[in-house]
Amino acid sequence: MGNKKTVSTRQDMKDYKNQKNLKDKSEGQVCLEELKSSFSPYWEVKLYWGINQKFPHGTYVVEFTSKGRKRTSKSYLHHELMDENKFFSSVLADLASFGLYIDKPLLEKMIIFAIELRKQDIAEEVSTDKLNSLIGGGVLSQSDAVRNLDLLQEDLMFDFDDLAVLSENNYNPLMHKGIILDSIEYTGKCLIAVTRYTLMELFVWDEVEDKPKRGKYKSNARCMKLDEILQGWEDCGYLKKFTRETHKGQKIKGIQKEFKSERFYIIECPKVYDALINGVGGADDV
Repeated sequence: MGNKKTVSTRQDMKDYKNQKNLKDKSEGQVCLEELKSSFSPYWEVKLYWGINQKFPHGTYVVEFTSKGRKRTSKSYLHHELMDENKFFSSVLADLASFGLYIDKPLLEKMIIFAIELRKQDIAEEVSTDKLNSLIGGGVLSQSDAVRNLDLLQEDLMFDFDDLAVLSENNYNPLMHKGIILDSIEYTGKCLIAVTRYTLMELFVWDEVEDKPKRGKYKSNARCMKLDEILQGWEDCGYLKKFTRETHKGQKIKGIQKEFKSERFYIIECPKVYDALINGVGGADDV
């Protein structure tokens, strides 16, 4: 009789544990549904996971889509959303600019919902192109960034006389498109510092007849097309930054004194370096 009772007790314990697990799982699902119901009339929240050059081990991205007339979306890196002190206000301002409705308590619930999705591993795995487009605000894919980089490298390889060499202190804004960064701070990274004029001439002013002259162009006005290209390069790891500044343009260490305040875009250009080493390219080979 004792043995029979022991078996029965063990079975009861097993049944109890199974029921408790089901209850816990059910309550977890209700928690997500309750959170979702608080913002679902106005927003759709999705969690994505993917790999790219910047995040070779993978990263999570949260996409907020307004249920307004145009269903506009805005995406953020999940780990940045968790830093409330640094990013919360800017995210709230971003979403308020186009969302049907948003306030601080609602955004807090949306972020908690995204955190719970990650905890429960409820994320859609996406391609590298899709991840890059989400991180870059849906502007450029990785293939766009590569294509634009190839265009730049071809332009720089057309005539190597258009490139100054940092160690030779020979940069002249009237004649050079960029600077080969061969100093100890930049060695071995295939980096070229290109001027804003060079990028505007190549990507924006291609068919403009009255474009400004090289060396006299000082405008820092925003250009959406160039901003998109630079963001695509940054997302893919081609645009390099050596300071904590948010500005994509960098001041060059070791440049001539009169140009120390000038900003350049530091781009990784391996094809240009290969051509220089192997003696390929330049106007004579065209």
